[in-house]
Amino acid sequence: MDYPKQPKYDFDNAEDRKTFANWNSHSVDYFMKALDDLRNSGTMNMFGAPRYISDEYEIHYSTATDLFQYWTENGSHSKGEE
Repeated sequence: MDYPKQPKYDFDNAEDRKTFANWNSHSVDYFMKALDDLRNSGTMNMFGAPRYISDEYEIHYSTATDLFQYWTENGSHSKGEE
């Protein structure tokens, strides 16, 4: 699937997080929880997560990769896990 070029987001920046949520209809926190859930399910190797996120939510692969990198650098986002 060929998606339009997406801007580069800095997910540590509140304004970029807001812009992303407005564009995508899902917040960054939604994707952090989705990645936590995917990891906890044990259904796939997490190195495949960017492709899964891209395909499942129809977002550009580079944006999915940025989300995955943000998730890996910031640890679990589910309540009760650190």
